[in-house]
Amino acid sequence: MRELADAIEPKHPAYRGKRADPGYGMSIEQQKVFQQAWMESLAALFGLIISSAQEIEEKRTQLQLDGERLFDSMDAYR
Repeated sequence: MRELADAIEPKHPAYRGKRADPGYGMSIEQQKVFQQAWMESLAALFGLIISSAQEIEEKRTQLQLDGERLFDSMDAYR
C-alpha cells in the first residue's frame, strides 16, 4: 500500500504533502511544474498497476489446477 501512496504523491518538493489547486495563486511556470509532477506521479501509478496485474496473472498461471480431477476426488457419490 505504501508503494501506491508514493506513486500518487507529487514528486516535486514544492507540492509534496500539499493539496494544491492548479492555477490558484501560481504562475504559469509553477502550473507547468505542478502539471509535470502530476503527470510523473500518474505514470508511476499506471506502472504500479500494470506490474501488479502482471504479478497476479503469473500467480494464477502458477496455481492453475486440474478442476475435473479435483471435482472427481471430491465427488464421493458419483
